[in-house]
Amino acid sequence: IQNRGFIKYGLPQITGSGFPGFAEIDSQGQYKGFDVDLSKAIAAAVFGDPSKVEYTQQAFANSFANTANGLVDVSAAGYTGNLMRDAGLGVDYSPVYIHTGQGILTRKDSGITGIATLNGSTIGALTTVTAIENLSDLTKKFGSTIIITPFDDKNKMYAAYEKGEIDAVYNDKTLLAGIIPTLSDPQAHEILPETFSKEPLTLILDENQSDWADVVRWVMNSLVQAEEYGITSTNIDDIIAKNRDNDPNNNSIKEIQAFLGLQGNPGASLGLSSDFVVKMIKAVGNYGEIYARNFDTNILPREKNDLYHFSGLQYALPLGSLNQPPSFTGPDIFSIDENTRLVGIISTKDPEQDAITFALGGVDYSLFAINPSTGELTFNTAPNFEIRLDQDKNHLYQLQVIANDTKNNQVSQNISIRVTDVNESPIAEDDRLTLTEVTTQMIDPLQNDRDPDLNDQLKIISKTDGQYGRVDIRDNQLVYTLLDAYQSYAGNDIFTYTISDAKGLNATGSVNVMVKEKTLKPNSVVSNPFITINSSSPLIPTEAGTQSGIVDQISFRVPVNYNPAQIKEVLQNNVSQTSAAFNNIFGLYEIDDSTGRVNNILPGQLGYTEAALSKVVTNFAVRAGGSGNTVNGDVIVNGGKTYAPFVIANGGNYSGSIQQAINEFFQVNPNNSAATAQNYTSFPVAYFSFGVANPDGAAHIKNFGNNVFGFEDLPAGVGVSDYDFNDMLFSFG
Repeated sequence: IQNRGFIKYGLPQITGSGFPGFAEIDSQGQYKGFDVDLSKAIAAAVFGDPSKVEYTQQAFANSFANTANGLVDVSAAGYTGNLMRDAGLGVDYSPVYIHTGQGILTRKDSGITGIATLNGSTIGALTTVTAIENLSDLTKKFGSTIIITPFDDKNKMYAAYEKGEIDAVYNDKTLLAGIIPTLSDPQAHEILPETFSKEPLTLILDENQSDWADVVRWVMNSLVQAEEYGITSTNIDDIIAKNRDNDPNNNSIKEIQAFLGLQGNPGASLGLSSDFVVKMIKAVGNYGEIYARNFDTNILPREKNDLYHFSGLQYALPLGSLNQPPSFTGPDIFSIDENTRLVGIISTKDPEQDAITFALGGVDYSLFAINPSTGELTFNTAPNFEIRLDQDKNHLYQLQVIANDTKNNQVSQNISIRVTDVNESPIAEDDRLTLTEVTTQMIDPLQNDRDPDLNDQLKIISKTDGQYGRVDIRDNQLVYTLLDAYQSYAGNDIFTYTISDAKGLNATGSVNVMVKEKTLKPNSVVSNPFITINSSSPLIPTEAGTQSGIVDQISFRVPVNYNPAQIKEVLQNNVSQTSAAFNNIFGLYEIDDSTGRVNNILPGQLGYTEAALSKVVTNFAVRAGGSGNTVNGDVIVNGGKTYAPFVIANGGNYSGSIQQAINEFFQVNPNNSAATAQNYTSFPVAYFSFGVANPDGAAHIKNFGNNVFGFEDLPAGVGVSDYDFNDMLFSFG
């Protein structure tokens, strides 16, 4: 209706005199009457303009269907509310605006003074309303003999009465009162005092439009309320002006101020402006003004249509509590970092400045607390982004905040709290490392370290040395090695390490070292900690498939008082198990430490092959493969040093000492280039126990257990290797 811009208002078909007092057409062709004034009041309330009405004349029989089907928004035709119409015709009734009943119009000189004196009289009644049915009931009740003359047109009925063709007319008293002034001699007629039925007159509306019905109901209620307050079309501007001046003594009571929209906005709940009552009263006046304008109160006194305090039936429904509810003024979405309890302050305002009490509801309310007085909203426990406790598991917590004022006016607002991820520092847990019968040991401190952020990778970025041992970082692990001066030390030591997450936050942990007293034999060769790698390592090519026991970073520490003969015997026993098609040469080279450094050149760095083979142990050579497996010379090394093994595939073909073989190797392959599928059967290549130093970038040693290791002499990644790692078996006990 508001979008359309006008009200469709149904009126009865107006012919002749119309419906005096209710709906007529004046000499200017304009509609007038009580029903017309009601339409103007509704239009003024909805649009602020009483002219925004489109009138439709309709037959009484069609008006119910027209209203129920939306052809008109509201209809007026002196409808009497009753159960059967209400329940069966698809309409609802407005409040009663006229309390009337059916009565009898007759001439003062007719001798008819009441129902008992109607015997033998002819009385007219309309067939379109309930008059004939009610009149028949009356004659039975009082035992009167009445001749009922039915009419289907009111104008014909009143014309017959004027001509004296009938003695009296039976109709609603309000309609009879309206017709008297139109008769040729109004003073010669009267309405008998008796009322023979209850006729509560209402408007009708489509029963499926509850919001619209509310508007119509409260427009009609406000007309009566204005009369109760003494507000009229002539004094309303003065009342408003006094309430707006600077003298508080001129102010009306707060109920009137609210009623006129001067305080608060009662119209908002109806979808109307705050001053809708003012617009109505200025347009048509209050109920009493409308009644007086359309009915002659000498003929039709107000009686039951007077206000309740004059013993009438018209009274306004109470407005209810004028205390307005609070409203929320703050955001409905909050965003906080994880590990933070405070969400924020829920803010409200109250028109009466009442104290507000807060409470919580919603699917996630159990995780929160709110100060009932201040509105401070907090998590019970600081949220962790990595642990999703919200109902939808999307880091968006849903709440309903409820605010009550002291008059128990309640409002609620849905609140969303988004918890955002904050990069948190990793946690480095202290570790323990025990050295038993060894002077060096590897530890993976990251096994018990953690990062609160999911999928955040940790790496070791620095370390400190212990008092008695040096610490090296190797493949995100730590290697502790006793210093040369403390090889026989037994006791405790400690060092620290620092880890970092992907976003640069650090944490430092400690490693407590316990070095147990050694019972090593003087001729024992110690294997330094090495790394066992799996098939996903880049040191194992995809073509190798699933492998186990592949190791990297193999080195040995030879004690000062070692037994060369024993080492040679163990080495010979294992070399003899070699099964290789190529003639290979095997040896040891001295390294700076277990990282494989030689002259501060790390494995994989430029010049590593030359540096490594320049530190070869020259007094023995091991040749194994197609021409036999032999150890030539005694294994004489410098005790207390660290050595790493190497093999030169196809290097066993070179005669002489190992140094001579190395010299010939460099003449053929000066850069230690990788073998190919075309030349691998004759091309010499040096392979080291540090995979990154090998020209094919692969690990070439396997651990067979019991300190027995084996080299693979075939190049990796070119489709020719059998990956059996039995091409140079070795052990030092």
